[in-house]
Amino acid sequence: MQTVLPEAQTYLKARKSKDCHGNHRENQQQVDQRTRDVKSSGRDRNGPEARPALDPRVAYLMVNLLEEVMRSGTAAGARARGFRVPAAGKTGTSHDGWFAGFTSELLCVVWVGFDDNRQLNLEGAKSALPIWTEFMKRALEHSSYRDAKKFPVPAGIARVNLCSESLQLATPECPSTYPEYFVDGSQPAEECQLHAASQPTPDAGGSSADLRGHPGPAEAPPTPIGNRRLSTHAQDLRER
Repeated sequence: MQTVLPEAQTYLKARKSKDCHGNHRENQQQVDQRTRDVKSSGRDRNGPEARPALDPRVAYLMVNLLEEVMRSGTAAGARARGFRVPAAGKTGTSHDGWFAGFTSELLCVVWVGFDDNRQLNLEGAKSALPIWTEFMKRALEHSSYRDAKKFPVPAGIARVNLCSESLQLATPECPSTYPEYFVDGSQPAEECQLHAASQPTPDAGGSSADLRGHPGPAEAPPTPIGNRRLSTHAQDLRER
């Protein structure tokens, strides 16, 4: 029968009250009391502490940009493969392929490449995106993830319709328009000049034609808009 020496018993008792660094541990009674204190006060000292990291308006504009990537950019293939719920994301390509995408309920990042950094020679849209799409479609079968909602628009965001050509405020004469979001106060204020309806100025006789019915001088064409500005949407995003 193995015997524990009195010196060893004293040492073991001391070790039970200390952690691996020699610091005194709380006994079970102390732990129970701390747990009761936290529960009664509604505080969880070991839980996550939430704090704002970014202006919610700026965060929404970034999400909106990444939604456009999935609508008409490099990640549009996910929609073609049957993934229909509201989502946002971005492909990435270097010597490997990436796709990072998310819904309101789930975030997933896929990397495809070699451990030795060899060139994959395949874009993220063709390597990582198909894997991401199949995973997310299966995830939607689970109750925790299937209720993906539209990303909420925070207060302080303005939605306006822009002309697709001039990128100015759309008018009824603009042949192609699209909605765009801005931090309120930063949206364009000038209406489209490219498709502005021409309003001839009548002369004293109330007509631009002369008295013999000949047409008056031709009106000058509208001043063309300068260099097209970049849209805040991701329509022109290209992989690097």
